[in-house]
Amino acid sequence: MPASSDWTRDLTTRNVILVVIDCLRADHLSCYGYGRETTPTIDHLARHGLLWEQAYSTCSWTKPSVASMLSGLFPSEHGVLKGPKRTRGRDGSLTDVLPDSAPHVAEALTGSGWRCGAFFNNVQLERYTGFHRGFHTYAPICGKVDRQLEMIDEWIALEPSKPFFVYVHLMETHWPYKPRRRHVEMFGGSRDTSRFENFSALDFARLRRSLKSGEATLSESDLDDLVRMYDASVRRLDGKIKILQEILEKHGVCDDTALVITADHGEEFLDHGSIGHGHSLHVEATHVPLVIFSPQQDRTARYSEPTSMVDLPRTLLSLAGANVPFPGCDLIQGSNTSPPYCELSIGRSFHRAIAVERWRLHRHAWLDSECDSTPMD
Repeated sequence: MPASSDWTRDLTTRNVILVVIDCLRADHLSCYGYGRETTPTIDHLARHGLLWEQAYSTCSWTKPSVASMLSGLFPSEHGVLKGPKRTRGRDGSLTDVLPDSAPHVAEALTGSGWRCGAFFNNVQLERYTGFHRGFHTYAPICGKVDRQLEMIDEWIALEPSKPFFVYVHLMETHWPYKPRRRHVEMFGGSRDTSRFENFSALDFARLRRSLKSGEATLSESDLDDLVRMYDASVRRLDGKIKILQEILEKHGVCDDTALVITADHGEEFLDHGSIGHGHSLHVEATHVPLVIFSPQQDRTARYSEPTSMVDLPRTLLSLAGANVPFPGCDLIQGSNTSPPYCELSIGRSFHRAIAVERWRLHRHAWLDSECDSTPMD
């Protein structure tokens, strides 16, 4: 690790853009050693920036994970454990909300003079979560990636000289996978003959339930087809990162803006018998990419130490140059980082996992009793 004082100064920048790619598991990026060239744009950023090889989300689904990336707290600390439950026949929903007492990275930046905007297409991130605190612009359902990029373009144009923080959450790697034909063909398949071309989100949910109950199976060719559609979706979305860079160049802020690329969680492909996410804390569901590129830094590095995304907000503040006390650790300085600890609440059970060297230790709790599972390599 380079000397912390020089390293921090080199990386400090005015603007920060946090790109969270939903369901993006780290081992499906080519810069993480994947066999398919899924992420040429992100690979370029990683070669000229920083990459954490073992970054872990704090949960395996969006809402608790994002709450940690905004607050610097683990799920049991910030209390955002459950998703929205619609009230029958009445307006509104019942849901866990990020408490006002919890720290929020956008509030910290706004209070220090930054302009903050968030652009999503995910119902798990609507205003009822309390995640909107501190953002001058908060657009939770603003459309797909092209519309999100248009809105970011328009938003930056309003005050390009003022330092800004943008959080954009991209959904194109979440099922149902809708890649371009050319990207599927790039990986040796055909979108038109894929079993999953016309699958809806409900179709995927039914398939997951059927696999869990044993009523359905996926053949080797079906699994290959499913993974290919996912990989092609990743390749399609990677090209949008390049468009984001072009927007920054257009407004003359490219040299003053750090890009942080990560994910809220991963995705399972029968690694442990299921597909999707949000029902386990296995590595494939929690191991996420973390790449930081700042044009002002002149060093590159890859870090192999297990790292928690609970340290992301403190790191974002460091990148922006905002000297604000905040929970967690600064990954740029690289010392005393938080443990790669994950938590998941399902029904009346609570799951915890932590990476310890080459081991993954899991613990499940049911009501008032606990049971330790066997550590898995």
